[in-house]
This record gives sequence, C-alpha cells and structure tokens, in this order.
Amino acid sequence: MNLAAAILVGKLSASGSGFSFDGEYAGRFGIGEFLGGLRSVGISSEWLCRGTETYKHVKTVLCGALDLALDPKQDLTGVPCNAISTAISIEATPAQMGRVWKPPPGPARCPDDVDAGFDSCE
Repeated sequence: MNLAAAILVGKLSASGSGFSFDGEYAGRFGIGEFLGGLRSVGISSEWLCRGTETYKHVKTVLCGALDLALDPKQDLTGVPCNAISTAISIEATPAQMGRVWKPPPGPARCPDDVDAGFDSCE
C-alpha cells in the first residue's frame, strides 16, 4: 500500500561500522487502496477477503476512522475525508551479513475475481 504525502524524519547516527536511525514515517493511506490491500492480510486462519464477515467489520472500522483528505491541498476545504493518517516509529540498527531467511509459503490468498480493484466506503 502506498503512503501519500509521506515524510520521514529522524536522527541518523554513526554506530560501529555503519549507521543507526531513530525516527517516524508518517503520511496518509487512501481508503480505496487501504481496503484493496487488506487481501494481503491474514487474521488467525482467515484472509481478509472482500465479502467475509471479518472484512466487513474491518471495513466499517476503517471507514469510521477517515480523518483527512488524501491530497494535502484539499485539507480544510470541506472535501469529504477519504484517507487515514498514520505514523510509524522506526528504529534501525546497522545490518549484519548473514543467512537470508525465506518465510514458508502461506495458505492460498483471496481469489482475484472476489477482490478485483479498489473498494470504497460509499
């Protein structure tokens, strides 16, 4: 999922033979893309496929959380909210050489014909 009007702020510090970073990544998730991205999220043994009861509940919660316009130029203009603000704390230390780990394959995800395109709160 793309984060619109994204900004990364923080402190980059020398750390051993590399650098560490401590900061925040903030921006806006457009509700259509956010809902479309849920098909990649698994809760318990279930994927959030459109039409399931869990998806409907999550969609209701997310649509109730819209708090700003996706386009910052539309802030405070009376345009209906169509995005959710977010901020993610990031703490990163220098990477270390090592073995590459691949996660095991998961269960089948949502069928494309069920989740084609973006969804909306309308």
